[in-house]
Amino acid sequence: MQTTTQAVIFDIGGVLLDGNTPMPGAVDALARLREAGIPFLLLTNTTRRSHADLLATLHEAGLDVSAQQLLTPARAAAAWLQSHQTHGVLLIHPGLLPDFAGVDTTLIGAKIEATAPRAVIVGDAGEGFTYTTLNAAFRELMAGATLISLSDSRYFREADGLSLDAGPFVRLLE
Repeated sequence: MQTTTQAVIFDIGGVLLDGNTPMPGAVDALARLREAGIPFLLLTNTTRRSHADLLATLHEAGLDVSAQQLLTPARAAAAWLQSHQTHGVLLIHPGLLPDFAGVDTTLIGAKIEATAPRAVIVGDAGEGFTYTTLNAAFRELMAGATLISLSDSRYFREADGLSLDAGPFVRLLE
């Protein structure tokens, strides 16, 4: 039985890019899919870089990708907040703030006047994970807010070694 490819979904890190460098054959693979009329989507679980920043990196690496072909956790969470008319309380890395522009959100710990249902959005907040911010998130959740995790990864590799990702902090709040 012969099958026909209907669409392709790619992870970015380690599949299309190694850091900011295209993997061998990545540029050609996307070009061939485009020529064949096969739609594709790029996914990532990164929670430190905005959609625009990632898209710029892809373009700089020679990967011809449109904004609509890139799906990030922050963009998905922002869309969820809008579709559910929910106020987002953000415990995220500052690099993700542009992805929540125009969405009803506040940073964790800020005074909230919103009356809409709330959701605590947790990504890799890096140095933003403190007792104060985690306790504020805990209190929001105990008051009935929904917990939305941008990543459940335990760790990721940085230039100086492994670092905790959002997963352990999400587990703490569950």
